[in-house]
Amino acid sequence: MSAVLLKKITFSYDGKIKILDGVDFNMEYGEITLIAGHSGEGKSTLASIICGIIPNVNGGTLEGEVVIDGQNIAGKKMGDICRKVGVVLQNADEQIVHKIVEDEIAFGCENLAFAPQKIEKQIDIVCKLMRLSPEWKTRSLSGGQKQRLITASTLAMGQKIIILDEPLAKS
Repeated sequence: MSAVLLKKITFSYDGKIKILDGVDFNMEYGEITLIAGHSGEGKSTLASIICGIIPNVNGGTLEGEVVIDGQNIAGKKMGDICRKVGVVLQNADEQIVHKIVEDEIAFGCENLAFAPQKIEKQIDIVCKLMRLSPEWKTRSLSGGQKQRLITASTLAMGQKIIILDEPLAKS
């Protein structure tokens, strides 16, 4: 079973200009896939479709079939998609909602109904992995630290599919 399967994906933000047109894409579990291209060519749009931001949060006209972990996600709630797909966006500031690193990492785990002991364990693991301190204030972090925080938050939730949208971009 494919991790991600896109069939004939066409997308337009305004209903007129097609950002993506007839895209087919397949990614298997265990693969690392890089999608490269110039700015404005639809890479972030593709990532937003895979993680359900499009059409659940951002509007537009989406046609085609998006299959995640063997299930067509048409009509699925964001919470159902988020259990399978984690995403680190280009601008870390857009994803940070809490004042303290520990709370930021815990937030996604709490939304996925992790037990408190598991949340504590995940915070400890990802803070060590990403060289973060749980008590740091999120607004005082450097751009690189913010990227690491959002990556840590995503890893803590344990999804099988992780999308990194320009993870090395400066915030």
